[in-house]
Amino acid sequence: MYEMDYRAAWDRWRRKADTATRQELETLSEAQREERFYCGLAFGTGGIRGETGVGSNRVNRYTIRQAAAGTARWLQSTLPAEELKKGVLIAFDTRTDSAAFALEAAMSICSFAIPAYLFDDPAPVPLLSFTLKREDYLCGIAITASHNPSNHNGFKLYNRQGGQLVPTEAAKIALYIKNTDPFAIAPHSESKIKQLLHFTGKAENAAYLSAITRLKVKDSPLTVVATPLHGAAKRLLPAALKGTGHHVLSVPAQEICDGTFATVTTPNPEDPAVFAWAEKVGYENHADLLFATDPDGDRCGVAVKDHHGYTPLSGNEVGALLIDYLLRRDAGHLPADAYIVKTVVSGDLGVKVAAHHNVATRITPTGFKYIGEALLKKENGTFLAGYEESGGFLAGSHAADKDGIFTAVLLAEAAAFYKKRNMTLLNAVNALYAVYGYEKSETETFLFPGKDGAQRKAACLRFFEEQEQNQTGADRREKVAGDTLLFYFGEGIRTALRPSGTEPKLKLYFTVSGDDEKDADAKLARIKDRFLPLIAAFLPKNSNVPYSANNGVER
Repeated sequence: MYEMDYRAAWDRWRRKADTATRQELETLSEAQREERFYCGLAFGTGGIRGETGVGSNRVNRYTIRQAAAGTARWLQSTLPAEELKKGVLIAFDTRTDSAAFALEAAMSICSFAIPAYLFDDPAPVPLLSFTLKREDYLCGIAITASHNPSNHNGFKLYNRQGGQLVPTEAAKIALYIKNTDPFAIAPHSESKIKQLLHFTGKAENAAYLSAITRLKVKDSPLTVVATPLHGAAKRLLPAALKGTGHHVLSVPAQEICDGTFATVTTPNPEDPAVFAWAEKVGYENHADLLFATDPDGDRCGVAVKDHHGYTPLSGNEVGALLIDYLLRRDAGHLPADAYIVKTVVSGDLGVKVAAHHNVATRITPTGFKYIGEALLKKENGTFLAGYEESGGFLAGSHAADKDGIFTAVLLAEAAAFYKKRNMTLLNAVNALYAVYGYEKSETETFLFPGKDGAQRKAACLRFFEEQEQNQTGADRREKVAGDTLLFYFGEGIRTALRPSGTEPKLKLYFTVSGDDEKDADAKLARIKDRFLPLIAAFLPKNSNVPYSANNGVER
């Protein structure tokens, strides 16, 4: 985020923007003008993200144009002209404005005489990452706000190997974007644009499906319900599950590419409520599993049928479960330099599983971009899998970002394996707890909207970093990766506090170990009672909700 004179910025937009934008600008109150123009969108977590609407502090055609043009200027400054001919690959999700924003980004790239390759339909992020890693493009752009509400969108940038940008890469591009005037980009002629703008997708879809459906389930195939939650995995999610041998049922109302995500409160597969429609189909057809992916298809939620109905698994449970399954499946064939990766705020169950199999673990800062960075470094060894508590998982190296579609394929494969042994995935998770100890994780997300919120968020972070004086009762406090505060307690309790890189949020992560679920719940309640009031004291005075529980974490 960079601050600016909001009155001057508003007036410039009023003079330079298109007619519809100018008309909307005139309707803004003084307070709205300040909130929309006091800053530019922060470039973090691999790109920009925020609410849609007019203004420099919103996602709209002009801020998308600015981000794309800044990216093009950066490419021109770092690469020879001949190299630029390889072009930029652009994907978009199903949000209301995503297709238009993707075309805006493509046109901006072309304005700098760089070819743009635009997917002709909504394309999930795993497909973008896979294609970048397989083909030879300069970089990739995804127009998406991932699991966020429908009134948000974003511009996410990927390196040429398919990984999200890490801070060292992003900082350079962010300067070009900040110093790019979205109103001063001269478009090419229509004939020139036709030479530079290309549409793609069919061959890439086929190659991706071929890569993730190599292992077929011959025994104990499952009946599963798969829903894309109105998102970009509409075709690839069921196709991948069918391609590996399972009977796949759909949720017709959620197959519709609806940018308002009409059937869910928020399209986040971490939220058990998103399975409500899938459960109806599951009960009617005795389905073994329910799968849901978010709008850009990089996360997968799963619910397992048991005697209670359908029970969802957490991101940490999915990570540990699949690592255990993969290590058992591939036992005797693992290279000596094999390793897994988890983020610093994620649970430790997967680490314990890997250690049992004599496989090393690398721990990264928060964000799957760091897991992608690790797997792209050949000197690290052979990457097996990486996970984060928010439902991000990747096995193998066909892509360099989390892959919700392939996660569903692996979960179904594991479930078929356990089905032959009269077990469910839930039984398998409980078996891990029996061996390694019970673990529970939760995430709280605190909202700090607007200029006042930004100041309060900064003050809250300063309090915990400098002035907290053991009010939390922590045995030890540590700052990692520049922005994450870790608090360690006895009794297997750890918390982490971290600001979002692109949104007005603070995120508080709890991880507790206990003798059983009851013991872990008691510990979790105790530690939450210490932290939540301290943070609530910094929330905006007009906040109707003190905090938003378990509504997802940043990618």
